[in-house]
Amino acid sequence: MATKTTTLRSGAQMPMLGLGTYRLGADGSDTLGADRAALETALDLGYRHIDTATAYHNEAFIGEVLGSSGIDRAELFLTSKLRNADHAEGEWRGALERSLDALRTDYLDLYMIHWPLPEHDRYLDAFAKLARARDEGLIRDVGVANFLTPHLDRLVSETGEAPAVDQIEFHPSWHNPDTFARCAELGVVVEAYSPLSRGADFDAEPVAAAAAAHGVPASQVVLAWALQQGVSVIPKSANPARLAENFAVADAEPPFELTAEEIAAISSLEGGNQIGHDPHTYAGMQR
Repeated sequence: MATKTTTLRSGAQMPMLGLGTYRLGADGSDTLGADRAALETALDLGYRHIDTATAYHNEAFIGEVLGSSGIDRAELFLTSKLRNADHAEGEWRGALERSLDALRTDYLDLYMIHWPLPEHDRYLDAFAKLARARDEGLIRDVGVANFLTPHLDRLVSETGEAPAVDQIEFHPSWHNPDTFARCAELGVVVEAYSPLSRGADFDAEPVAAAAAAHGVPASQVVLAWALQQGVSVIPKSANPARLAENFAVADAEPPFELTAEEIAAISSLEGGNQIGHDPHTYAGMQR
């Protein structure tokens, strides 16, 4: 099955649908067997875009499963993220090298600053350092996560460069229209975390109506709504049937397409349902 891709600044092709792995196989987890089976199932289905982070404490687990999968590294698209504690001068390189070692690779397709952490005000320097690592071949593309319009504008103004990707909370009832529009202006690919909003939007009238009209689950409608707007999605699931459902929506020849009217109706749900933290103030994920 050929999946939709988008072109990043390096020219690399990033699969539009990836597997979110927050807490999947995390250190100390009592569900490692089930988590391994879920990741192996995803790979068998054709998932090749895997999203992780130092702060998820599962890079070694993912590296081990990928290493034993027999899949050629060139077929994979691996993303990890610089945790907040490693913004400081002297910390970022060690953090990157530990991620590379844990994931059993000599480069990352995409490496992101996980949060802007404005109270420490080091994200500009961290971005410059990651750009250096990109020039050394350790990273193919430099991205950010949870950067809103003010963070992006300052980054571009002071470094002269926009990130390849901005991973933000993006789902029908919280899709950051201002940041989405600014990313489009800057040529930044938007990637959605929590794209299914833990099911919170599934019963909303525009979503339910589209699901009924196309004869598909609400989850597929929500993912199609993002994908048809050019937004990459990284839903997480450990359920084989749901993994397959999610993956099918990103087919180069998808099983259905939403109309422009359906997309607009679903977008009108925007407002108030923020699941994640506020990027202007969040200072967690220090370890």
